[in-house]
Amino acid sequence: MINLKAITPSLDYIKEEGGMLKIGALTRLEDIAKSSVVQANYAALAQAALATASPHIREMGTIGGNICQHVRCWYFRKTENRFDCIRKGGNMCYAMAGENRYHSIFGAIKACVAVNPPTPPRLWWP
Repeated sequence: MINLKAITPSLDYIKEEGGMLKIGALTRLEDIAKSSVVQANYAALAQAALATASPHIREMGTIGGNICQHVRCWYFRKTENRFDCIRKGGNMCYAMAGENRYHSIFGAIKACVAVNPPTPPRLWWP
């Protein structure tokens, strides 16, 4: 097990270099939402970070931790099941009508409601 907080230099940063935005894996979502650099030049990213989860989770959750999480949907994750959902090449999202307590509260139309929690809900089209 490696403590990423102990790595030097720190992985908690937001900087723009050569016209490219660089965000460290340990940068909190709240910091991204409130960054003047992000707000000025990458407004959609700032708005997405601000729309993520609750204020308490944004204060603690990092961008690296959110990107690395795998989809919790059991229709998708169970390789041996008989449900060929949209993400597995099928034509429907079984979670829309079935078990979905870990999925997007925003729902979806003709798409997948499974998200990479606690990231902003993403719709998936084949």
